[in-house]
Amino acid sequence: TAWYQGEGNVARPDAYRAWLPLLITGWRGQFRQDLPFIIVQLHGYADPKSEPGRSRWAELREAQAQVRSMPATFMTVAIDL
Repeated sequence: TAWYQGEGNVARPDAYRAWLPLLITGWRGQFRQDLPFIIVQLHGYADPKSEPGRSRWAELREAQAQVRSMPATFMTVAIDL
């Protein structure tokens, strides 16, 4: 399974952090097997900032990366698209 989604959740990265593992677990439960799950990282969006600061896009990408700790879960990097 390849999964690309997340732009709609940029305003809620903490919720997405909880929802993504639930999605993966739910699909695996529905299909009754440990499906490989590949997350396509959110691409770079908006102009780069000249000063450091909070980035919800970066927080969502971090949430995507954290689910790699689940079995058979991987992420492909798309930051340069």
